[in-house]
Amino acid sequence: MSSTQNPDVQNNGLFKKVVRLLSEHPFVLLGPLWLIVQLYLWMRFGVQHHYDTHRYLAYADHFRATGELGYSHEFWYLSYALWLSLFRSITENEVLVILGQILLSGLATCMLYFISLQLSKSKICAFFSSLLFVIWIKGQWWNYFLLTESLYISCNIVLLGLLLKLAAKEQAILMRPKAIILLLPLLVFTFFVRPVGILTLICVVAFIFVDLLSKSRSLGNYKWPGLTLLGISIPLGILLFTKAIENYDLLRAFTRGEVICAIFECELINNLDVPASEGHKLLEIVSFVLRNPLFFLEISIRRMWAFWSGYREGFSVGHNALTLAFLCPVYVLALLGVFRTFLASAKAFMILFVLLNAAMILVTCVNYDGRFIAPVLPIIFIFAGIGLSSIISGNNLAK
Repeated sequence: MSSTQNPDVQNNGLFKKVVRLLSEHPFVLLGPLWLIVQLYLWMRFGVQHHYDTHRYLAYADHFRATGELGYSHEFWYLSYALWLSLFRSITENEVLVILGQILLSGLATCMLYFISLQLSKSKICAFFSSLLFVIWIKGQWWNYFLLTESLYISCNIVLLGLLLKLAAKEQAILMRPKAIILLLPLLVFTFFVRPVGILTLICVVAFIFVDLLSKSRSLGNYKWPGLTLLGISIPLGILLFTKAIENYDLLRAFTRGEVICAIFECELINNLDVPASEGHKLLEIVSFVLRNPLFFLEISIRRMWAFWSGYREGFSVGHNALTLAFLCPVYVLALLGVFRTFLASAKAFMILFVLLNAAMILVTCVNYDGRFIAPVLPIIFIFAGIGLSSIISGNNLAK
């Protein structure tokens, strides 16, 4: 009498084999898929310019011609200007710049896998986080623009990966001069990619501070190094942030009712109580919010919806539906990941990075093309991978 194997058992066995293959050899799929995505985007878009591109090119060419980096608003994009100068000193063919951004994004993909693996302790979850990053077409799209987005996204991922490697040793990062020296060049470069680099600096300080606390046997051991770090970082951060925003009219987006930048759609703007200029941008915002709390609440809710959902009235129904279908499950998994226990210093960095970038939207506006959420989503993908590990932690697939 012959016996036949249950089809469900066969399917389950096949599924486990696929999962094992992806766990042990993740880049067997990720590598070709990443390449296919890049080839598609190159053939579809090629080299892309944006209305900000000419400013970066002009600043880079000014540096090449004079060797000077004059202080202007473009100074806060210094690293990207140097990035452009490097390639334009070889050739003015902009394809080379794009190729550099693509290759750096590929490195960031590998580093994102490493980060997710270290934090989730699961190869399949690390594969999942990396897969989200690769198939996130709207994010990969920025590799083909002469804009800061691609470089900023990649640098933040590599920087977090470097922090994790440095934190792997028993001694705190702050107590190891060689670790600080190794970290500083990438941190400074990332800081000057774009004005919001100050947010990255805050997150790195938080990582180092939490790393210091978690590795001290008693609070007194690292009391003075920790206080010194905070004593220098807080006033320096305020000073740098104040300088970075001095050329922005932060109240204008409120008084024009901007949810999406340059699109005016908040009806309460005629009833606003606008404070007189106080000479300090942050104080002006605080004063405005206190004078107009209901307006601030309304416009904040609208901005958060536009920021996190990616929904735009000008996009097709299919486009909006696909965006929401991709993001909503990711957000659910990411929220699970936030409540999952993992390395405290990394969690501090990641949560702060997400919250600070969202907070910037509350006092500015949302970019129509999704530029401002682009650096945030890779962190969300890592959280999502960690969240997935909480779902399958009782299953051997999580290994």
